[in-house]
Amino acid sequence: ARGGALATLRTIDLSRNSVSRSGHALARLVSAAPVLAALDLGWNNLRDTDALAVADALADARALETLNLAWNNFGDFEATQAIARAIGQNCSLTELDLSWNRVREPGCLCVANALIANTKLRVLCMDGNPVGQTGGAQLLEVVASTASAAADATDGDAAGPSVPRADAQPPMRVVSLEGCN
Repeated sequence: ARGGALATLRTIDLSRNSVSRSGHALARLVSAAPVLAALDLGWNNLRDTDALAVADALADARALETLNLAWNNFGDFEATQAIARAIGQNCSLTELDLSWNRVREPGCLCVANALIANTKLRVLCMDGNPVGQTGGAQLLEVVASTASAAADATDGDAAGPSVPRADAQPPMRVVSLEGCN
């Protein structure tokens, strides 16, 4: 049930708390906080079913703007795919850190495809993941195409001033792939 005692909770920081094997409890917590805007689950060793459970809850976290899942080692393709699906469905997320999770090339391709659907994301950190050449290239291509689409989303013509349309989304500003191979 959404609301209740957690109806006004906007920030949860459970980083570095060894909450592995608590994925379903974390999912219930996220689901019970309808205005949750910031969630930090970094350094918790969330793997496999934990990551899947959290991903399911993230897709429905409509107010979530900032998400840190760094250093959880969930690199399993199924978990990465579920998190990418959540990213694509969550239309409020603006900052995402997936650093050091062993996200490999197939998972990176899923994340890149999710960015096509999520037009609000402005900061993506994928540091230290073995995304591979194809994964990294696809990710950068999607980011470049969203920047190009944002530049094209203006009213006016070549003779007049360029004014962003009311429905235009600004492009992603930061993509970090430091330490990726």
